[in-house]
Amino acid sequence: MNKPLVYVSLFSIFWAFNILASRYVLQRGIHPLTLSAQSLLLTTLMLLVYVFLFRRQVIWRSSRSSTSGAIISGVVGGGLAGIVSAYGLQLSTSINFGFLIKTATAFTVLFAFLFLKEPLSRIKVFYVGIILVGAYLLSTGGKLIVPQVGDIFILLAAVGYAGAAVINRKIIKKDIDPDVVSFFRALMGFLVAGPVAFLVAGSIFSTVLLFPVLLASFFQALLYVYLNKTLAVASASYMTMMSSMVPVIVTIFAMPLFSERLTIVQALGAGLILLGGIATQKTKIAHHL
Repeated sequence: MNKPLVYVSLFSIFWAFNILASRYVLQRGIHPLTLSAQSLLLTTLMLLVYVFLFRRQVIWRSSRSSTSGAIISGVVGGGLAGIVSAYGLQLSTSINFGFLIKTATAFTVLFAFLFLKEPLSRIKVFYVGIILVGAYLLSTGGKLIVPQVGDIFILLAAVGYAGAAVINRKIIKKDIDPDVVSFFRALMGFLVAGPVAFLVAGSIFSTVLLFPVLLASFFQALLYVYLNKTLAVASASYMTMMSSMVPVIVTIFAMPLFSERLTIVQALGAGLILLGGIATQKTKIAHHL
């Protein structure tokens, strides 16, 4: 079995489903920070049950430094990046957000080169460029991006997601189990986002739209698990480049679910993303460890 391909495919699919479920909830008026806090709390509880029932034997195997790394990664990737991205979306446009958040791919590849010593070849840079051009066309439909104040927050969120991924890869490679890392991401994310959501949006324990929030949380738990399982068997560059297929999956399902339409330019963008993903798989970037 090609574990890197299987894991990153499951990660991408569950991430796409999480986005679709979250979009459904947000369209019905729930504050983004409230949704973030609720889903992180539910995800934490789900992963707590999963780890203690099925992965109890690996909980205490990690070193103190790896546990600290998982906590820091959870604060950054699970909490701060989500908060910053929510404000970025409020202060910018959905078009800008859709593209700029994908710069996390470039940041992850760069950070993996700097801190994990993963190769940064010309062909890898070229493939990242193809993926980003595809993401731009798919997100914007070929329209020019008008700079907004919120763009800075979106880029900071992208840096946060990239940094968390690289930290996770480093500590998982050392001695900590990927499922434990997933639990810490959800837990620390809630501990950071929960108080902020309470201060900004009020109560975070509303039962409005409970089922779709539960569904989004379930998919979030699965995407965390398979994100870190991917990082356990493949390079950080491979994970981020292959998961660029997520917007394509979202678009495919959003057309019948939300009556969205796909233009020729957007279809070209989706094709470029798929091309970049296929090239990434063929060139064995998964093994750039």
